[in-house]
Amino acid sequence: MTMAARVFRLPGSKEYGIPNLYRRMIPIPCSKTSPHSVTIMQYNILAQSLIRRDQFFYCTDTALKVKRRRTNLLAELNLFQPDIVCMQEVDRFESELKPFLVRAGYATLYKQKSLHGICLLFKSSMYVVLFHSSANFVGLK
Repeated sequence: MTMAARVFRLPGSKEYGIPNLYRRMIPIPCSKTSPHSVTIMQYNILAQSLIRRDQFFYCTDTALKVKRRRTNLLAELNLFQPDIVCMQEVDRFESELKPFLVRAGYATLYKQKSLHGICLLFKSSMYVVLFHSSANFVGLK
């Protein structure tokens, strides 16, 4: 079975102040179509505390700046409009990221592990939290 990939182009530098980014999306075939679809995005946003210049030698200094990466993330959220977003390696959440996400219409659940954590976003116009719990898996093998 061959699946055609769709390529999305983010709006250019005039609107977001960033160069065009391209993402290759591969549709997942469903057994039946439903009017009740959900879009989910998974994103490792690379905590600033984990960036080591020698590990990202192929990136420009500008590309590794937190402000640039946050702008790219928010542009992609605006473009794809996912209903649910799962993010890893999230740092600077309360002070820098959460205000942007709330303004974009997302409710958030955040769990800090160490210097960074994980975050679940969902459109506040579609979902409400009825119950949530978190667990620590530190030391488990």
